[in-house]
Amino acid sequence: GNGTVLSARDAILRRKVAIKRVRSGDEGEVLREARIAAQLDHPAIVTVFDVFRDQTGALCVAMRLVEGASLADRLH
Repeated sequence: GNGTVLSARDAILRRKVAIKRVRSGDEGEVLREARIAAQLDHPAIVTVFDVFRDQTGALCVAMRLVEGASLADRLH
């Protein structure tokens, strides 16, 4: 819904991660959700590693990569 999720590799920690690039209008909501999720530790909640801005200034959330079908694929 509020962004694009890509698979990436953390070059420093040498692990695969998911990067969610947020649409500008959704930044406040996504940042609030990321802050809450970063404080939680539960198998049903994706771990948030970092929040940053990319080279274009877009807000991005780095999180644990969950392999499998996308939500969009499962809804169709």
